[in-house]
Amino acid sequence: MSVQWATMDTFCSSNTKVWYGQDKNLPPPPSSYTVDGSCYQFNVVNRPTLLKQSHHVANMTKLTASTKYFYKVGDGINWSSTYSFTTAPNALTLSSTLPQKFIIVGDMGSSSSTAYKPSASPTKILSKIPTCKPSITLTTSNPARTVLPWITTEVHTQRVDMILHLGDYAYDLFSENGYRGRLFMNEIANSSSYVPYMVNVGNHEDGFNFAFYNEFFRNMPAPIDAPVVNTGYGNTPNNWYYSWNVGLIHFVTLSSEVYYNKTDLIDKQYKWLENDLQNANKNRTAAPWIIVNAHRGLYCSSGCDTDPKTTKSNSMRKLEPLLYKYGVDLYLSGHVHNYERMFDIYQSNSMKRKLNPPSTVYILVGNGGTNDNKDLSGFGTSPKQAYTAFRDDTTYGYSRIAVYNSTHLHWEQMKCNLNNPTSAATVLDSFWLVQFNHGSFFTKAPTVLPTKTPIKIPTAIPIVVPTKIPTIFPTILRTKSPTAKPTKSLSPSRK
Repeated sequence: MSVQWATMDTFCSSNTKVWYGQDKNLPPPPSSYTVDGSCYQFNVVNRPTLLKQSHHVANMTKLTASTKYFYKVGDGINWSSTYSFTTAPNALTLSSTLPQKFIIVGDMGSSSSTAYKPSASPTKILSKIPTCKPSITLTTSNPARTVLPWITTEVHTQRVDMILHLGDYAYDLFSENGYRGRLFMNEIANSSSYVPYMVNVGNHEDGFNFAFYNEFFRNMPAPIDAPVVNTGYGNTPNNWYYSWNVGLIHFVTLSSEVYYNKTDLIDKQYKWLENDLQNANKNRTAAPWIIVNAHRGLYCSSGCDTDPKTTKSNSMRKLEPLLYKYGVDLYLSGHVHNYERMFDIYQSNSMKRKLNPPSTVYILVGNGGTNDNKDLSGFGTSPKQAYTAFRDDTTYGYSRIAVYNSTHLHWEQMKCNLNNPTSAATVLDSFWLVQFNHGSFFTKAPTVLPTKTPIKIPTAIPIVVPTKIPTIFPTILRTKSPTAKPTKSLSPSRK
């Protein structure tokens, strides 16, 4: 398990330590553990007005599967509040943790109209990290700006194994000289300090050569065969394309932005992806489901920037044969600020199956809310496509994935009323994805099954357990600065 946090000293003057164990009171070692991490100074060269802070990363090891741990971060003398997380399952514990539950959100900004900035240079070695509250309190007179309050409440009231954010953070991480990014990181800490918060890079992260994205999320599990990425800001851990296993699922994060901003990375990412999917298919007995995510989608009704007439989109569409060849079950994206669930698609055609779909199912979740509560992307005159199963451009929300076993996955799209943030989220859309034949779609019979083939959950659900658990799951903490700064308007031309 990897943890990252920030302090407001600008020269890495403080030590980096994590103290953790299974006892909430964290008794001294050997009844608990302390580990040293690394500190990285964040200071964009020749930009004196930008946010400056130190980023700390440490890895907690010797962890037991499916076990709750408590931890603090600090410098060995000054410590944060106590947080907790539960480790991923292994082959022996997986059956008792099913279904595995994940939250998916895309294009989510800051919940506040103003950002923090420091009133004075800090003199303490370690700045205090704010205590995480069980939920964010809002009233009808204080409407929400994003779906984060509902996600936070779910993390603290239900079992959530991971959050996956499909790009575009804070709007933007670098806005207001970076203090909006700091505010955003403080806001998600109510969730990300308790469950893994996984990310991909979106178009709104492009400021200063993606420096804020690269540094704020530098503890993603960078691939061994491509550990570093250089986006012009400098060499940083590769949080642009990487993969990890958790239980029955192999997750793959890709960067759609290489096709629009960093074309020198297109071939590198493509070759890495093919190698990764080859290895994942060798392990499908342990992790049968493969879920790929990127900020931009390959398909949608309108505005997904993948019109095959354009050169860049043609390059991005070249991913599709790989997804087909290696039997990717789901492709998740954001970017367009609405919700659209599609059937199985290959080369723009669909057989509309939920039972043993013969190609990848695509789902767009881009309605997490930016900063103004007026940012949904309407479909306008764009017609519903033949491959579209359900779409909505009127509500904000997030999605849930529940993986019950090697064959049955349940999807729910939750609807949130931002004007009434004390109300509960409700189900807008749901479906079962059932796949008994994981693997290359080239091996699937091309015949068309009836579109209304009934899907039944077996009374005795077969369980396939993994042989490995992930070694790195990030949790993000950020320090909170005391004063506010006026909000910078967003460009209306950007999603």
